[in-house]
Amino acid sequence: MYFSVEVDTGLLLGYIAKAYYKHNFNEILSGKLVLNKEYFKNLFLYDGISNLDTIIKTIELEKPDVVFLDFVQNLNCPGASEYEKMTKIAVDIQQMAIRNNMVVFSLSQVNNDSRNKDGASTTLK
Repeated sequence: MYFSVEVDTGLLLGYIAKAYYKHNFNEILSGKLVLNKEYFKNLFLYDGISNLDTIIKTIELEKPDVVFLDFVQNLNCPGASEYEKMTKIAVDIQQMAIRNNMVVFSLSQVNNDSRNKDGASTTLK
């Protein structure tokens, strides 16, 4: 199960397919390389969900083996500061993973303010 808060599922599936087939993405789009959808039948991609509670409820309902949460810093979550918000997200995800005995990869990035700025991509928040 893959939750992407910032990237749409079509683009995400394209990159996963590119990595799996090790071919240029344009070959997949143009039809030169046929995508075997059977290989991805157990992969559930979600985008457009920006609320932590909704993500946790979906995970607990579907009970996947592995979960990837992408761009966690963009989730809507109560907190007086960015630190409090990220702490709540981390604790809630950890508790959910323990409760459901599952593996969760929580992916983040450098802060949004530094994206696309020269040299700033190596500075973590």
